[in-house]
Amino acid sequence: MDAHRAAVVELMADMEEVLVPIQYWNFWTATASDGARLTITPDKTYGVLSIAIPDQGTKGQRIQLHLPYHWSEKLGFLLSIAGVAIWLLVSWRDNVKKFLRP
Repeated sequence: MDAHRAAVVELMADMEEVLVPIQYWNFWTATASDGARLTITPDKTYGVLSIAIPDQGTKGQRIQLHLPYHWSEKLGFLLSIAGVAIWLLVSWRDNVKKFLRP
């Protein structure tokens, strides 16, 4: 599982800081379309993503936001799938026993 969640921010004008209405988590990364990494911090008022814009501005570039799946989320997916598989196996076994009973 190498999937991730992503978002794109298109700026209308250069700003010093951009607030993105996505809840902050320290695994978010921001990259300008020229490949420059941007700094993300939590906004103190709202707890959303605050992206610091470089001194030279963004020059109309897009900002790509990425959040890879955390190991705990991957583990949760696997445990959920295993739970459903066990439930199906137990249900199938019980139905076969009922069918085979005279």
